[in-house]
Amino acid sequence: YIAAIDLGVPASDSQPLRDQLVTALTARCRQALGNQDISKALADFVAVAKLDSQAASSLLKRLPASALWELPSSDLRQLPESILNQAISSRPLTTNSIDMQFKPLLGGTFTSDMQFKPLLGGTFTSNTREVTLTLPFEIGVHEVTQEQYENVMGTNPSKFKGAKNPVESVSWSDALEFCRKLNALPAEKSTGYEYRLPTSAEWEYACRAGSTTVFFYGNDKSEHGEYAWFKENNGGGTTHPVGQKKPNPWGLYDMYGNVSEWTQKCYGGMFRPIRSEGKYEKFVNPKLVTSQDFRAQVVTMGGGQSGSAVGSRHTGGNSPTQGPGKTGIRLVRSSVTLLRQAADQGDVEAQLQLGVRYLIGHIVQIDAKQAAELFRQAADQGDAEALLFLGKMYQHGYGIQKDPKQAAELFRQAANKGNVKALPVLMLMHLRGEGVQKNDKAREEWINHGGQGLRDYEEW
Repeated sequence: YIAAIDLGVPASDSQPLRDQLVTALTARCRQALGNQDISKALADFVAVAKLDSQAASSLLKRLPASALWELPSSDLRQLPESILNQAISSRPLTTNSIDMQFKPLLGGTFTSDMQFKPLLGGTFTSNTREVTLTLPFEIGVHEVTQEQYENVMGTNPSKFKGAKNPVESVSWSDALEFCRKLNALPAEKSTGYEYRLPTSAEWEYACRAGSTTVFFYGNDKSEHGEYAWFKENNGGGTTHPVGQKKPNPWGLYDMYGNVSEWTQKCYGGMFRPIRSEGKYEKFVNPKLVTSQDFRAQVVTMGGGQSGSAVGSRHTGGNSPTQGPGKTGIRLVRSSVTLLRQAADQGDVEAQLQLGVRYLIGHIVQIDAKQAAELFRQAADQGDAEALLFLGKMYQHGYGIQKDPKQAAELFRQAANKGNVKALPVLMLMHLRGEGVQKNDKAREEWINHGGQGLRDYEEW
């Protein structure tokens, strides 16, 4: 049927065949479920979903709650968006050792920064971008409470006290330290999960929950008070216990209001107006800056208890070393097991992230050879960051045979792909004659070229 459509068979001729296929596949799926043959039922369900999302929605109700998530991520992402969002909404929560609840999300594609400003009383904007997250992750159902924060950190900096209220008055540095200490808890170290702040892209994907409207509940901001504590329904200006308002379609509470939430800061390009001539710019797994980068404000999302109604893409910014009263924390956690699966399936981002973990011994044991192999796999697919890491390993003979010439070539490839950190490394190699012909004028030529990336390189 799909081949016929691809070849241009008219809908009038193909529709009867589609209807027959849906009927037959649906019946067989139900029979497989009756026989407890979940794998066959899933195969037919995926086929039905490609043909008729309404029929698939009916079948989805018959599948065991966890069955759909046994499918490979590649198969899940082929499902119609309506089916996938329905499945995510019904997916069971997970809980960690300090009673934090998390919602497992698949990752996917969404359009960021929709044209919403007129609805919020601002000016028209056409800055939009398509963002794809290829890796699954879990996000906190609630903001981190004061009780949870104090259990890990031993202190409670909040101005508005309450065990179930969200922690606030925490700096970005405090939030990173909270993640570090939570990861170090004995009960968490054995789970294979890594706790961290969400990227702004992960936060927006989770907040939108498949919606394309200004707010995840629609475009009418008069409904905002049903979902958020904000200026218009919070005369006392205080925070409130988490989970008192309605959740978003994926079961996440207080995504708007109560406290704004720290994120990991993406590279600056993520936040510049980037749409031109009606074309959308596409981002896949927007890269992060290092935690040592204090040159700019760090992005916060969601708005606070004393702010106005904000949409799903609203961002603010604060100094990473200051903790204004309205800023709190919502965590995400990633599974090393799922990273390995994705890396084995050829996902570049998974190969890169897992390689870094093996390189520094984060969550897993240090294994330089394994790190080099993962970087090589990602580099073979043209990833500029992997080329840089692999080049450094060749340069220093770490986990791999030392080869300055090969290192220089990898740095050159990374630089040609726009990785500014590779440029000063190449400059230094030319000054030393390391793997390349010595050039005493390399620094002068590089500075004349713009000197781009020097601070990045020094920090890196």
